Amino acid sequence: MKFLFDLTTALKTRALSGIQRVTIEYARALINRGFELSGMTSSFWGVHGVSQRRMAGLLSRGLNTAPGDRLEKRPLFALSPLHLSPGCVYFAPDIVEKDPMRRAAIKKIAFVHDLSALTHPEWSSSGRTRRLYPRYLSTVSGFDLVAVPSEETRKTLIRYWTKHNLHVPRVAVIPHGVCPPPAGFKNTPQRRLLCLGSVEARKNHSNMLLACERLWSEGETFSLDIVGGRTGSSREVTSMIESFKARGFPLVWRGAISDAEMEKLWSSAWALVYPSFYEGFGIPVAESLARGIPVVCGTGGALKERVLQGGCEVLWDVDPECLYWGLKNILGEGRRESLSIEARAIPVRTWDDAARDFIKEVEALCVR
Repeated sequence: MKFLFDLTTALKTRALSGIQRVTIEYARALINRGFELSGMTSSFWGVHGVSQRRMAGLLSRGLNTAPGDRLEKRPLFALSPLHLSPGCVYFAPDIVEKDPMRRAAIKKIAFVHDLSALTHPEWSSSGRTRRLYPRYLSTVSGFDLVAVPSEETRKTLIRYWTKHNLHVPRVAVIPHGVCPPPAGFKNTPQRRLLCLGSVEARKNHSNMLLACERLWSEGETFSLDIVGGRTGSSREVTSMIESFKARGFPLVWRGAISDAEMEKLWSSAWALVYPSFYEGFGIPVAESLARGIPVVCGTGGALKERVLQGGCEVLWDVDPECLYWGLKNILGEGRRESLSIEARAIPVRTWDDAARDFIKEVEALCVR
């Protein structure tokens, strides 16, 4: 089986936020499983193949050098002719405005991550994304299979298609995996909280900072590392961070960093703070739990599915008050240790596991 991977969006940015991470990890896992994979892009000028050099560059993104952020755009260049092989399967792991394979008699699969751009437009940092989503969801409703990472996204997607009288294709829930901790990984916790995720309105950094401010003012001793690239809605958080640093509070915004640098931070993390209002899955939560590191988070969107596994200080809201009490609890050694024990007991689902489940769905599709 050969996969035709649509990398149009992934190659237009240097970022490694959630969707780019999923795209790259699926590509790596499928290649490791021995499947042939050809990259492609589509544009006003047509459909093109992706050179092996650019493919290799994408697959190595973020491993040892820091990726960019979503405000950095890249042109599509060095494109190659595209050759369709008999029996190939088209896979769109990111947003597609039009079906580039509409004239090709091949199976088509899309991955829809979440619908927050439509259900909660006030959190979206990109007006263009909000405008594209209706066309995107209409396009993929005509595909043979749509994969989603959570039951929350499946229900929301089917409700949207039904409401707008669109065809409802088969929808398969395939939870994301994580990169397991490297051999010999050991968490030796210091009183350092991590917050991982793109700095945007939906991620709710501002309420987290207000909760931390209150704790620091009361004499709590801990530091905060914020890891994540800029977006169009980063301005308010940027101003808050600069103000807090000027007042001497112990926090650092590291921006987008490499996977190697991230592992160093995991090794001394006390807990992950994930104040997001809404998630289609919540990869950082799964990554933290896979390392035995507890998480402070709410239940917005698919996060309610993540916290059922244990290891989380679960908040009924992610306003400053609830975040304050959640952080105060996790900073207690007894509570931190009990949640860490729960986290270490959770089986680690890897990207290879996700690729295995994806292949089962594709093979079932191809025999119909």
